[in-house]
Amino acid sequence: MVREQRASVYAGFSYSVDTTDQQAIAMAGKARSMQSQLAAAAAFINPELLAIREERLMQWIETESRLTIYKHFFSNLFRVKDTSAPAKSKRYWGCWPIHLAVRQRHPAC
Repeated sequence: MVREQRASVYAGFSYSVDTTDQQAIAMAGKARSMQSQLAAAAAFINPELLAIREERLMQWIETESRLTIYKHFFSNLFRVKDTSAPAKSKRYWGCWPIHLAVRQRHPAC
């Protein structure tokens, strides 16, 4: 992740210096694509952790010292779990490009 962030920042700075530079535009596009691929590859992590239950994760942290660095992450994950958007609004925002482009042809959204 750190390497991806460095590449993304570098590409973003190059693009910001000259927005007409084709090489910088290509680098920024590749960086965005890499970010999307990494996000997609890691998308399973939070739902899997939530399925384990907070009590069990905290037990693991107590028994395995190498997991203590993740204690805050786990606590925060379970804290914000209940404050996420309702399913109806998630469905709507998941379809927002469709709403903008072809609202009348896509009744599911």
